[in-house]
Amino acid sequence: MDTLNQNLGELTRLEQEYAKTIQDGPVVSMSDSQRRDVVQLTHDFAKVWHAEITTAVERKELLSLLIKQVSLTPIDLPERRTKIDILWHTGAVSTISAARPRHNPTNRHPNEVIAAIRSLAPNHEDNKIAAELNKMGLIGNRERPFTGATIGNIRYRYGIKKPGADPAVAARGSFGRFLSTSELARRLGVSIQAIVYWRRKGLVPAFQNGHQGPWWYEVSEETFARLQARAASKAVRKRRPPTYMEVPVQ
Repeated sequence: MDTLNQNLGELTRLEQEYAKTIQDGPVVSMSDSQRRDVVQLTHDFAKVWHAEITTAVERKELLSLLIKQVSLTPIDLPERRTKIDILWHTGAVSTISAARPRHNPTNRHPNEVIAAIRSLAPNHEDNKIAAELNKMGLIGNRERPFTGATIGNIRYRYGIKKPGADPAVAARGSFGRFLSTSELARRLGVSIQAIVYWRRKGLVPAFQNGHQGPWWYEVSEETFARLQARAASKAVRKRRPPTYMEVPVQ
């Protein structure tokens, strides 16, 4: 312990001498005694670093004496690693790599949460899924209420896909028992604008799968018949001949 204290004291003395020399002028040369002191400190570096009396601030100062800059580059292939380039004050560069840790198992969400999200994801937007999980009293790994953003992150992390959020699926016209906007318009023989208008008026149940994703419609036989009647009535109004007051003046 006494040796370590002496080393730390010697390090402090050399730092002070270095700072004073910088103030006085550029360093021209080192004496043999100074050179031996610096070399000896490099041999004792590990002992000083790991000593219990060495504080975190002192360790940071030790690093700043050796390292000028560090750059990190993530690498995904052929395996998840991080490339670490170290620029030393001498001008030399060292390159090492370290494995990038994957998700901490202790940070995983409970299995019942993941199962509930998998079950709700196909037919519910993320905000609705969050509301359902909160209503069920489920708790995530951070013990906070779920939000739509949280559900989106969990789906991405656990690979839970939302087929209904895929425009390519919407282009096919149906998803399970749901119809896309264009498919419902085709079956009713109306424009897409008409479907959007009826949706906004609450005349047909619908939900949006994902932020700015496709809209899906769950249309029962009763709802479909009611919309057919509206579509027919609209078509009749379009074909009705103009009245006297509607005839434009020549």
